[in-house]
Amino acid sequence: MTEDPIGHPVAMLTDALDGAGALAFEWDLVTDRIVWVGDAEAVLGCECDGLDTGYGYRGRIHPEDLPTRQERFVAGLKGQTVKPSRYRLRLSSGRFTWVEERGGFLRRDCERPTTYRGLLRAVEAEHRIDALIEYRARFDDTTGHLNRSVLLDALHQSLAFATRYSVPGAFLAVGIIGFDGLVSAHGGHVAADVMLQAGFRLERVLRTPDLIGRLRDDGFGVILSQIDVADLSVVADKLKREIESAPIPTPVGPLTVRVAVGAVDFPVQVQSPFEAFFRAERCLDEALNGSGGRKAVVLSRATVAERSERTRLAQVAEDVSESLRSDRLALAFQPVVEADGGGIRFYETLLRLFGANGEVIPAGAFIPAVERLGMNRIVDRRVLEMTVAELDAHRDIRLSMNISGFTAADHSWLRTLRALVAHRPNIAERLILEVTETASILDLSETARFLTKVRDFGCHVALDDYGAGHTSLQQLISLPIDTVKIDGAFCSAVDSDPEARRFVRKLLDVAKRLRLTTVGEKVETETQAAVLAGEGVDLLQGWYFAKPSLERPWLAGPSGVPQTIGRAPTWAPMRAAARG
Repeated sequence: MTEDPIGHPVAMLTDALDGAGALAFEWDLVTDRIVWVGDAEAVLGCECDGLDTGYGYRGRIHPEDLPTRQERFVAGLKGQTVKPSRYRLRLSSGRFTWVEERGGFLRRDCERPTTYRGLLRAVEAEHRIDALIEYRARFDDTTGHLNRSVLLDALHQSLAFATRYSVPGAFLAVGIIGFDGLVSAHGGHVAADVMLQAGFRLERVLRTPDLIGRLRDDGFGVILSQIDVADLSVVADKLKREIESAPIPTPVGPLTVRVAVGAVDFPVQVQSPFEAFFRAERCLDEALNGSGGRKAVVLSRATVAERSERTRLAQVAEDVSESLRSDRLALAFQPVVEADGGGIRFYETLLRLFGANGEVIPAGAFIPAVERLGMNRIVDRRVLEMTVAELDAHRDIRLSMNISGFTAADHSWLRTLRALVAHRPNIAERLILEVTETASILDLSETARFLTKVRDFGCHVALDDYGAGHTSLQQLISLPIDTVKIDGAFCSAVDSDPEARRFVRKLLDVAKRLRLTTVGEKVETETQAAVLAGEGVDLLQGWYFAKPSLERPWLAGPSGVPQTIGRAPTWAPMRAAARG
């Protein structure tokens, strides 16, 4: 390195390190000496006393973090990339601080490395923020109990256990009567104190295996394991009386609260966490509306019609389970085409099930039952595996797949995705995950976190069926998405309904400002395609172009690359005019 007119190279490096809040070091693996460059006092809050050897430095690392750092070094010695790592480093003052280390081994004339060079950066503040984000992803800020999405996941596991081992359980929705009036009269901070104390009183009478979470603003969800259905009413009343046992201290003085409870037992009454939430909350609302507390505890009981429906669902569950075991699930593919020429941008994968007699059953005939039964996690994981396998086998295509609302809050599914696409950027960049608008608005913040992680893996994200729910344009802006698919109800009416056309125009205006790709769904006629293209929609999809096919359409051409739709793009001039 030559000297720069601005100053000596070492001085320049020190200035750069100071600006980045980092230290550089070189560790001689032969002598075990470490040489530091940078202002340790500014970065770590102390000098590098006792950190001038590898042995001394290793003694300063928190024992719980040593194995992770050691694994990095072993990987580096084997010639693999040494990944950044974070660990706790004990300073001269005796306190620990979080640091991030990045570096690599240098190999000179021999295969065995002789030097390790790295950068060390203090990340105490970042770690606290990350820990807070992780905490908020699982727990309610006010009460510290599980949030709704994690409670749903826990209930899914409890249901699976109860079903497998025939162990009865129950889900209770416990709410504060007159909560909205409490907020109006005393403010949100007082209501928060009431919920905090109510949650504490609930928790102290629950058994160790039972779980409690924040179900909604005015109440909690409680998962009771191994409880006799005959005792459910007694237990619910006990929880109610515990919260009401004494006035709750607040900044405006002690407040007397009254409680209502809705309850449903499982697995007899319900077979999915969604159904348990719905039934328990419905019972809670009935209890909240009960006059004089006479219906303060309401238990859910199935009607004749519900029992009949349960029999049907049980048969569907058996059919789907058998299909998973015997590999009777398949993917159908529907092209999504360029609006300005008809070329194929990607294919959407749609699940199909082969019946016992070989008939093809579309997803719409069994997916609603799968979601009610809580089997969507298993099915979505299988669809992901099948889709990734197609991308791996055919390197020139892009595929999209749908994920359910429950999956959009499922951390185990995210781990599966990461395992399948990690270090495989060629697959990740060709995978598009579609989450429905109605699923995203169930918990906007949780969905945003989920989709952010999906994009971090290198995948693309699409918001499906936009317009079917009630997501505002402001909420649309807050979601980390690449593509928005316009609900087919608007696209199929765009040539005849002025309101549908105005909605499409408004959405396209927002999408253009956000640089989102737009897709018009369920296009069934040439006129609809022409109008949507003329309005400026980027991509089109529907039976007008092709029905979903179990065959792989991209293999139709001689080279196996994606082929254009065999239909003249008569709407293209309108698209060109819209761009002009």
